[in-house]
Amino acid sequence: EELNEADIPVINLDVQVDENGLTEAFVGSDDYNAGKLCGEDLAGRKPDGGSVVIVDCLDSPAVNERITGFEEAIINVGFEVTRIDTGNDYSTIPGQLREILSAEGQTDAIMCADDRMAEQVLETLDAEEKNDIPVYSIGGSPAVKSALADLAGPMTGVGAKSPINMGKTAVKTAAAILENGVYEPEIYVETFFIDKDNVDMYGTDGWQ
Repeated sequence: EELNEADIPVINLDVQVDENGLTEAFVGSDDYNAGKLCGEDLAGRKPDGGSVVIVDCLDSPAVNERITGFEEAIINVGFEVTRIDTGNDYSTIPGQLREILSAEGQTDAIMCADDRMAEQVLETLDAEEKNDIPVYSIGGSPAVKSALADLAGPMTGVGAKSPINMGKTAVKTAAAILENGVYEPEIYVETFFIDKDNVDMYGTDGWQ
């Protein structure tokens, strides 16, 4: 608000502020597509459906976009969905997941709305010796890509964001604003799929 009053333009990255009228431009990720890519991969691996656990945070618009993309990709496959709502406390994930894993029935896959959730899930699966359950996530952090690089591990795929390209896009937008040029007020940087087959191309020591 103070920057707006001072007539200083703000470029908002990644997580959009509620009062977007206060910002000059927003550069984010195509969250819907990131979730869709994970769902398409799961549908290809499990064409007869099954049981999937979705770990999400219902009060986050970005998370909702990711999970919507994922669910729409599997909607006609025949998956039964169980949800873990983390709220703002990711430490609740292990307890909720253990309860699901200990119940009757089989869990065929786990979809996580971001990489921090995935890390909690991977640790829990390892502790419960359930490393045969495919895990998906959104992000592409070094930790999750390292888990992908473990060919025997449960981490299966990531709907990857590109913070590097977001940063480059923000710089180009800032230059256009300062030069009174043409720019897009909302830009959604492409998301793409990383799995065990191509993770080496992106590396595990940084973001892409």
